[in-house]
Amino acid sequence: MIRCRFLYAKRGRLCFVPHVEMPPLLCRVFRRAGFRLCRTESFAPKDRISLGPPLPMGVAGLAEPAEIWLDETGLPEIERLESFSHEGLSFVALQAVSEGPNLSKACRDGRYRVFLKNEDLLQKAASLLRDGWEPARTIRQAIVEKSFIDLVIGDSNQVGPGAVVRSMKAQQLVTGWEDLFIVRTAMGIWDGKRVIPVFEAGEMP
Repeated sequence: MIRCRFLYAKRGRLCFVPHVEMPPLLCRVFRRAGFRLCRTESFAPKDRISLGPPLPMGVAGLAEPAEIWLDETGLPEIERLESFSHEGLSFVALQAVSEGPNLSKACRDGRYRVFLKNEDLLQKAASLLRDGWEPARTIRQAIVEKSFIDLVIGDSNQVGPGAVVRSMKAQQLVTGWEDLFIVRTAMGIWDGKRVIPVFEAGEMP
């Protein structure tokens, strides 16, 4: 048995597939590629797979973390998985990890890139941030760039992009989800300067 930790990207129309439907979709890709999946030992056995914090529908992910347990002795090749993948789904990296802490302990903080439909409001957002506005209650970092806002949000299992949209709506930066596009670019542990990606974080204590 091998515990395979991997990062996958979720783009295009796949962004509108609910988080709860991603495990069976990912399992089908591995199975179609010819890999045997381990099953849980329960009254109703299921494929052993674990995903990182959920993404709201419509939010893209560039490096979403997941783990799957395979009845194999070696890691799959990304190229083979890609050949059996769905449109909008791609695999970024894979690694084998030993048994230990679950994935959630290495996925506490997320980095998000927020694109506003009205880019003229970016300067208003920068001014609000200078005046102390916090787009989410667990904000770690907020930087306004030329065409987007980079945000690092902590406690990602409880606080996500929805909180940011509500806060932006309250500040009259947007009227709702239709006025912006959000991409999650990384999941990991905030060290005060950056989000340490899951693969670098390893098995956190």
